[in-house]
Amino acid sequence: MTNRVLYFPSIRVPRGEWFARVLLYWDSVATIVPAEYLDDPQFLRPYTASLIECQLLETMTPDQNIWNSGAKNNYYPAFLEFVDRHPTLVTGAPLSERVTSRIHTDKTGTGLAEALVQRGLAQVVAGPEWARWFDVEEQTANLLMAYLAAILCRASALPTAPITDRRECLAAFEQVRGHGAPNDGTAGLVARTEALRTTLLREILPGPAGIIRPPEIAEFKNRHADLLRRFRTSIELEIVAVATIEDPELRAEKIERVLEGLAGQKAEITARMEEHRWKRIGFGTLAAVMAGGVAAADALTSGGALTLTASSIGLAGAVYEAFSGSRSPDELLRQPLAYAALAEREFV
Repeated sequence: MTNRVLYFPSIRVPRGEWFARVLLYWDSVATIVPAEYLDDPQFLRPYTASLIECQLLETMTPDQNIWNSGAKNNYYPAFLEFVDRHPTLVTGAPLSERVTSRIHTDKTGTGLAEALVQRGLAQVVAGPEWARWFDVEEQTANLLMAYLAAILCRASALPTAPITDRRECLAAFEQVRGHGAPNDGTAGLVARTEALRTTLLREILPGPAGIIRPPEIAEFKNRHADLLRRFRTSIELEIVAVATIEDPELRAEKIERVLEGLAGQKAEITARMEEHRWKRIGFGTLAAVMAGGVAAADALTSGGALTLTASSIGLAGAVYEAFSGSRSPDELLRQPLAYAALAEREFV
């Protein structure tokens, strides 16, 4: 299972609920940045630059990674063959009458970009020959970015999956499958599982309406790294189980049952937090409770009235018994859905 994702199609990542969930859910998130802009915070804009600075966002340079991958020799021909066989791209209206997306030559390669210009699917906008920007016909651009993301993920030394907040880019994966992109079923799997993941996380993991400061996200993830991995494993197992169901009605029914189950687990943990007055302490203290320390339990239940000598007369067990409910604090905090409950209390 991958712990790392590559965002596309834009260089600058989106701000808002969806990407907040992405940052909270994955160990590592990357974005595709042309080499000449890697150290240019003005181009990257403050939010993306801050995420990179806090090590929440990695950068992947397309030109170098493609060159080092096994796809370098067939990268252009495979995509151009696909474009030439497409029923609507080359035979469409003139470029001046079509919607376009701006793409840097690092993402296309000079040869591929010029080939698209010759086909009436792109035009030069600005920049020197080695670092030009092109306006590319929108559908072609979506297909190209899906194709590029698939190639980069396949070439990465670490298991990486592509993600996007653009429905049209996600749909493009179905079209590029088998045309130079991974032909092992990855493209189709991405198109199906990403929609399922978005649905589950929208209901289970908080997506704050406001902007969370990158240092806060980094600190939270570092504090709960082990819990995050258990949470993600639990969610991904559910996603795979649902994705294998071919019948749409059965798949929809399974999603409903999964959501009910996950919401129930999260609600139980949240309720226990309220019962045990966990809201009175900082989340950093909760990690100490997991360790079963008497001092942490002491501060939690009595505001520090007990002393550390309590351990010598066997009060540690009594302290845990004082927690009503069927589960002890450390057991609850080991549950995968505790990550979502903690995130909700911290960021919403």
